[in-house]
Amino acid sequence: MSAVQPLSVSEPKATVRRRSLAPLEPVSSRSRWMLGLAFFALFVAVWAFFTLGGFVSPTFLASPVTMVKEGWLLFTEYGFIKDIGMTIWRVVGGFILAAVIAVPLGIAMGLLLILMVFISLSMPEATLKRLVSQAALAKASLLIRGLLNGSLRDTVARTQALLAGQSVAFQIDPQAFERYAITQVPSFVLVREGADGTPCGDGGRGSCAPPNDYVRLAGDVSLDYALGHIQHRTPRFSKDVGAFIQRLKG
Repeated sequence: MSAVQPLSVSEPKATVRRRSLAPLEPVSSRSRWMLGLAFFALFVAVWAFFTLGGFVSPTFLASPVTMVKEGWLLFTEYGFIKDIGMTIWRVVGGFILAAVIAVPLGIAMGLLLILMVFISLSMPEATLKRLVSQAALAKASLLIRGLLNGSLRDTVARTQALLAGQSVAFQIDPQAFERYAITQVPSFVLVREGADGTPCGDGGRGSCAPPNDYVRLAGDVSLDYALGHIQHRTPRFSKDVGAFIQRLKG
């Protein structure tokens, strides 16, 4: 006698029908084309209904038929194609002219060097005066990390006394100290104009200058000595450093 196996009864699964125009659901390329054409046709039909049906004054809104006729006249009798060509030429010509000027200018800026001298107002008076005078001759910028004694008034008074009427760019820029890893003053930095900063490796929020775009020398030396040292020890900057040395020599 054979055992009768119990029958397993399974309920039929409900068929999930996908709606063709469900919100946020992707549509096929064919559907996109059809919907685009349908919208355009509907727009023209509504436009024609209100204008040709007399519901809207032609002064306010012309009919599609009138627009087609006037558009054809613009191209055949009024030389509208020439106006389009002139507009395209102005746009393309302006882009070409801008590129002709901007590209060489950008290359030239990349070849220019900026000379910065990082100092502290607490340095010896004789050292500060020597560096200020040399920075004025070389067209270099002087940078300090922060305010003297935490006071803007003290900083301005000390700076004016040091400059003594000399034309020197003077900046308070703590970010520059971080960007070029300045840990000692005086420090001398030559950097390429327009050099882009990169994220610092210490995970900080600041940006650091790429090593190949600048050179740094630290030590209690004069500006001419620092430039001469850079010229002999850093070949990629040696040619451009000569201009600063010539300014110092007058």
